[in-house]
Amino acid sequence: MRLETLSVRDRFLFHPVVGLRHDTTPVQLRSFSAGVRTLLSEHASVDSLSVRVRFVRFGASSVDVDIFAYVFAHDGNNFLEIQEELLYGIMDIVEKAGAAIALPSQSLYLATDKSDKITQATPDYSERSKGDALH
Repeated sequence: MRLETLSVRDRFLFHPVVGLRHDTTPVQLRSFSAGVRTLLSEHASVDSLSVRVRFVRFGASSVDVDIFAYVFAHDGNNFLEIQEELLYGIMDIVEKAGAAIALPSQSLYLATDKSDKITQATPDYSERSKGDALH
């Protein structure tokens, strides 16, 4: 069994899942993934051997990219500073790729029913008698 003392650890897991809009093209998705790999691999505080960036699923509201890396940091606060810097970098890469972060959304498709029920429910005013005319 391996025991890890969290108060003295020197690396922290950086593991965001970034959801991009469904209209993201394959070219944009590849550009985004490559950009994030480069950002993480070249960052001095990231263990470059641990970097993994993969398109993992078509989500309900997004196409999801799983980002995984270990970050070297003295403590939790230092890790949060580095994480913030990496997240800003990821936002820049999204913009440069011409993509956008997805927001939860749903599409509603309406079908038109041309059955007799609709025509029966709609009164036909074209055949009014002269006595029914409005003044």
